[in-house]
Amino acid sequence: METKCSIEIFNKCVPVFEMLKDEQRQALIINIVKHKELNVTELVELSNLSMPAVSHHLKLLTQSGLVVSTKRGTKKYYRLSLNAALNHLEELLASLRTLVNNEGE
Repeated sequence: METKCSIEIFNKCVPVFEMLKDEQRQALIINIVKHKELNVTELVELSNLSMPAVSHHLKLLTQSGLVVSTKRGTKKYYRLSLNAALNHLEELLASLRTLVNNEGE
């Protein structure tokens, strides 16, 4: 089966790239990874961001599919969810490899 490189494949990766280019979101993701899951208050304590700023970044990360939340009691706990993002990035890499390999023939 031949994998084709296309704009559609690149566009699937754009939300991931958009989320990962921001240093504040990078720091939030790193904190979530280190602790497995955190709530907003814990993320505020671990960062130099205000609660509204953390909430905003978490909303964007959730919309992009990089973070998911679970509500327990009155708090939401956020954890990383990389399956969809990794699938898109792997598809992009595979298509680029195929393109490069075919160019060399």
